[in-house]
Amino acid sequence: MANRKKYSGKGRIYSRGTTKSGAPIWQICWDQYTSDGKRIQRYQNVRGGRREAQRRLHEILGNLAAYNSSNAPQAITVGDYLGSWVNRADVRPYTRQKYRSIIDAHLIPSLGAKLLGELTRADLKNYYDEAQKTGRKDGRGKGLASITVRHHHELVHKALADAAMDGLIPTNPAWSPKGQSIAPKGNYKKRQDFLPEELIVFLDEARKYPKVFPILATLAYSGARPGEILPLRFCDILRDESALLIDQSVVLLTGGDYQRESPKTETGNRKIYVPSELLNILDDHETERREHFRGVGYEIQARDPVFTRDDGSLIRRDHIYDTFKKITRTLNLDGFTLYSLRHTYITLVLPHIADARLVSEQAGHKEFSFTLQRYGHLRPGGGKYVAAVFADVLAAAREKLHAPINSGESMERALPR
Repeated sequence: MANRKKYSGKGRIYSRGTTKSGAPIWQICWDQYTSDGKRIQRYQNVRGGRREAQRRLHEILGNLAAYNSSNAPQAITVGDYLGSWVNRADVRPYTRQKYRSIIDAHLIPSLGAKLLGELTRADLKNYYDEAQKTGRKDGRGKGLASITVRHHHELVHKALADAAMDGLIPTNPAWSPKGQSIAPKGNYKKRQDFLPEELIVFLDEARKYPKVFPILATLAYSGARPGEILPLRFCDILRDESALLIDQSVVLLTGGDYQRESPKTETGNRKIYVPSELLNILDDHETERREHFRGVGYEIQARDPVFTRDDGSLIRRDHIYDTFKKITRTLNLDGFTLYSLRHTYITLVLPHIADARLVSEQAGHKEFSFTLQRYGHLRPGGGKYVAAVFADVLAAAREKLHAPINSGESMERALPR
């Protein structure tokens, strides 16, 4: 910090043309200095009018000037920055809750006292290595799983990227060239899906739990996410179309409260078409719920939630999980989670659907490419199937090429174009 140069407070704005839709693009440029006095030029593109570019540049220069003031460098620690960043980060409420838990339990005790401007790539690498050895806080083991540490790295990378964009630090020490990440790769557990026979047996056993069975059946027959099914309303059951309308989701916050929000992805607002067997299950469930609430003097309305406890509140997600686990233990089905019902749905239908986009839309995946990346190996025949299709196309073209030419039709006209 001894050789830190004061920031001059100057910046530059350049026009960078327009987007395909015609919106102007401006590039803002400013200088920063590392702790050893080296100057680094920083750039950022801003869409919109020149005033928007000026506003963003002034915001960055203000942050940088504050950081370079005589007292600020000593005041801004990693802990102070992460504590304020998590409150304004552009993430969903449930994600913010998870981030805050990681910051409070792991990052602040290990890295919180370091100055933000002095945090290095080596510091982060040491933290990741130590977390895998002695990172657990619950007493159930010595170290955190590599995938958990990977999640910590993603949080740190996002926070420090914002700090760099705001001009608080010259570069993001968590950034790495492709293939050279300092974070562990993360060993995901192999996803466990039900076999068709296992799913049938599971649903038959689930009927013994009438409060939870309609939810488990809806998850199995729709492939929806649990958070999308819990807030389902009676008006969202579109019987004429044999579909469920998904336009909201819920997340479970600390303390047991649910928070409603939009679905996880932009394509999450959708209709999920379901078989008549599920509609019959939901009809029986609605009949039971109406009889119960009439007994306490209340008539169910169209916008009331479908899956509730007897007091009218949403059924607890942990109760659903506990019942799911109880059923799988009874049937000696190990390694399954509630999300296995969603994965099983996609796994069973994808090999039999010609247009995989239909499955992607039904599942509410953000990108069609994600569906192919995650489940593409299930497409019929794999590489042999693709090769056979190509051979069939050429064979059809060869047959057409050597077919007899009708009288009056030239050879040029007979060739495909």
